[in-house]
Amino acid sequence: MIADLVAWLRTQLDSEAQTALGVDEYYGDEPNAWQNPNGEFHGRGGPIFEHVLRWDPARVLADIDAKRRLLDWEDQWGEDDHTARLLALPYAGAEGWQERWRP
Repeated sequence: MIADLVAWLRTQLDSEAQTALGVDEYYGDEPNAWQNPNGEFHGRGGPIFEHVLRWDPARVLADIDAKRRLLDWEDQWGEDDHTARLLALPYAGAEGWQERWRP
């Protein structure tokens, strides 16, 4: 694998995880405390808030864990860097992104 790509991607994942953990820390230990009883974000509805609800911190953390496991697996068993390149695509354009990493 391309070591610099993997290191950069892990930094992106760490940043997302810290943001997701920050939501739970801000609102406390109660699951989904940032939602009201109707499952709405701060009492509002609509497509923007539906999108926010689907990116529940627990879901984000599960997604990050899956990506980290794929990187670990690829690091141990993979013969190319295709997995890391694909996982990095959503972060294209973020600070530090290099076009040479694009699959």
